[in-house]
Amino acid sequence: ISGDGAMRGTDNYIERMKQRSKDVMVRREAAAKSW
Repeated sequence: ISGDGAMRGTDNYIERMKQRSKDVMVRREAAAKSW
């Protein structure tokens, strides 16, 4: 069970990292358009 929880935690971490990088890309595009 602890192993499964660790796997789920890793999945959540990866999803969070993906979302964060996506947000950064969106912000960069918005900044580029504002120039």
